[in-house]
Amino acid sequence: MVLAATPALLLMAVPGVLAWQQGRRAARFGRRDGWVPGVVGLVVALGVVGVNALTFVVGTFLG
Repeated sequence: MVLAATPALLLMAVPGVLAWQQGRRAARFGRRDGWVPGVVGLVVALGVVGVNALTFVVGTFLG
């Protein structure tokens, strides 16, 4: 199960991490509003990974 979940989690997390990276780059070049999509992307990526990890842990111990 972990082997199948890893690519799925990466597929969901990579866009959020890239948005965060681009937001940092935009802020470094003087565009402070670049933080908005960066933070939103990072929060969504962490949320997706967190929910899936919690589902896996709960399913492993209670299922």
